[in-house]
Amino acid sequence: MVRLKVAVAGAAVAGALAGGVAMPPAASADTTQVVYAWGDNRDNQVGVDKQVTGDQVLSPKFVHGAAANVTQLVGFGFVLSLRSDGTVWGWGNNLYDALGYPNHANSFVPVQIPGLPPGIVQVAAGSTHGVALAADGSVWTWGGGGLGYPAPPGGSPTPQRVPGLSGVKQVAAGIGFTVALRSNGEVWTWGGNGVVQILDLMNGIESYAGPGHWNDPDMLEIGNGGMTTTENRAHFSMWALFSAPLLAGNDIEHMSADTKEILLNKEVIAIDQDALGQQGRRVKKDGDLEIWSKQLADGGRAVALLNRGKAAAKISVAWTDIGYPDTLSASVRDLWAKKDVGRKTGGYSAEVPSHGVVMVKVMP
Repeated sequence: MVRLKVAVAGAAVAGALAGGVAMPPAASADTTQVVYAWGDNRDNQVGVDKQVTGDQVLSPKFVHGAAANVTQLVGFGFVLSLRSDGTVWGWGNNLYDALGYPNHANSFVPVQIPGLPPGIVQVAAGSTHGVALAADGSVWTWGGGGLGYPAPPGGSPTPQRVPGLSGVKQVAAGIGFTVALRSNGEVWTWGGNGVVQILDLMNGIESYAGPGHWNDPDMLEIGNGGMTTTENRAHFSMWALFSAPLLAGNDIEHMSADTKEILLNKEVIAIDQDALGQQGRRVKKDGDLEIWSKQLADGGRAVALLNRGKAAAKISVAWTDIGYPDTLSASVRDLWAKKDVGRKTGGYSAEVPSHGVVMVKVMP
């Protein structure tokens, strides 16, 4: 890997940075600071209308409405800015109400996050949630994932204080989780615990994926310990269903036979690399039992029967769940058993182990 250091043409001297966002410092105490942004603009996170600029912005653009003495910028698919008056503003992706407004479209115009206490001193941005640290050491969160309290599946647009936590002096956030450093040196964390949390975050964003622009749920953890062989197969299956970049995160010089067998399953890799490039989606959920489906270029479907529960369970997919008529007779191939299971009419059922998956290709 070659790493190059380059200067960004068109950007002023930066006083604060956040993943594609730059803020030049004030020339004097009464000079308003200005925010510039560039890069991926599919969710208007650059702060300019993507209908005008397109999905990619190569040169820094002035973010209208973001000025007013910004002291901190943090960003993911959306950007949060903290102003010197303690207010928090955001723009970009509003998935799971990360901008603090329910059912609100993505916004290239900064909007104030409502409901926060006065005097916020630090902000952090996860993939779909925001975090604010108040001057009294309390932590407030909103959006989806990593909130620290129960929230509706669609997210919580209203910031709420994380219960049972005080005396915090610094916060950070990642994909579905939050970290807090208390003044006594204790580190507290909450939110998603790996693969399962990522599945929930990937569901609902399939429209953003396609040839040339893929949703990346992070590198694979297969072979790193902490998961059983059954769980590793489920992990690889779901990443393939997402059309995700399959980046091995393990030590490839020292792989077990099980790890190698999983990572080199050509039939599952073919699902990931399907030419249509469509990301799979969850089509049915019954408690811990889920059905995910991905349309393929040849007219077939890749289907994952996923069992999040603690015991093995039978999962049944109806052809109507995946866009076929119930009268259809289709061939079914088990991609992990690597065998055809025959032609089935109306649907298919299989016994799925705890934390496991049965992955099949259905072909009319």
